This record gives sequence, C-alpha cells and structure tokens, in this order.
Amino acid sequence: QTESVVDLLMLVIICFNALYMGWSLDWAESGSTGALAMDIMFSALFFAELVFKLCVHGLRGHLCGPGRLSNIFDVLIVFFDIGTLLVLAAQIDFALNASIFRLIRLTKISRLVRMLRYE
Repeated sequence: QTESVVDLLMLVIICFNALYMGWSLDWAESGSTGALAMDIMFSALFFAELVFKLCVHGLRGHLCGPGRLSNIFDVLIVFFDIGTLLVLAAQIDFALNASIFRLIRLTKISRLVRMLRYE
C-alpha cells in the first residue's frame, strides 16, 4: 500500500521534472543557482525514492528480484544524475557540451514511461 502511494507520488514528481526540464531548456539561465537548486531538489527526491525502495525490498530484492532490469536502470540514472550535478556544481570544465548533459538527463523521462507501463 505504502509503496503504491510512493510510486504514484514519484510519477507526479517525474512529470513535474519533465515539464521543468522542457521549460529550463528555453527559459532558465544555464548555470544559474536557481536552476541548480531545482536540479538538486529533483535529484534528492529520486535518491530518496531509491533509498525507500532499497529499505522495502533490500539490495538483493531490488536489484535481483522481479523488474530487476528496470530497477538497475533506475539506479544508474539516479547515480549518473548525481554525478552530473557534482560536475556542474564544481564547475569542472570538461570537453563535453552542456547540451550533451541535457540529453543524458532526459533519460530520466524514460522512468516515466516505465512507470506508466506498470500502472
């Protein structure tokens, strides 16, 4: 029961995140503290969901149980997003273009598709 409520809440958060990413491509100033704060907030929520799922199912149950491929994909997206935020927050200048980071972050929307498929 609680897990279903969390899944529904995360579905709404993912939708808001997708809308925010679309808006930020056109309107948010690249590298602004407000945009970084929003990205951190969404990443923290996704990380909290991951921690919740690991507490409910355990590490083995989450990564080796039913739906393990999509769960592993979710874990990779969350950790890659955190890594991307660390790079952006530290203002490390890589040869990667900012649009590549945006493209990679759009993979989070694939979580929405996965969740809709199971609902």
